[in-house]
Amino acid sequence: MSETNTSDLTPDELRREIERLQVELQETTQEKVQAAEYGLAVLEEKERLRLQIEEIEGHYETVKHELDCAKEVWVKIFKFLYDYFSKDMIMFRPCVDLEIGLS
Repeated sequence: MSETNTSDLTPDELRREIERLQVELQETTQEKVQAAEYGLAVLEEKERLRLQIEEIEGHYETVKHELDCAKEVWVKIFKFLYDYFSKDMIMFRPCVDLEIGLS
């Protein structure tokens, strides 16, 4: 921005300088408005992403809990089957040994 001694300017030069300064002020104001709109858009996007992260984290916790429950059920089923077949094998072991000895 150049400093001009306005006392040396003619009325036409003063009008042109005023018009130039008004245009410059308008451009600067428009740039600030655009920057503010961009900043607002960034903040809105940040908030949208924060909410999306909260939603995903909630879904993750739900799925993790369901998986833990399913693991507990599978462990119980596996233990039950292991115990069941272990007992059967112990009970039938003499029969298997006898069959193997007869063959």
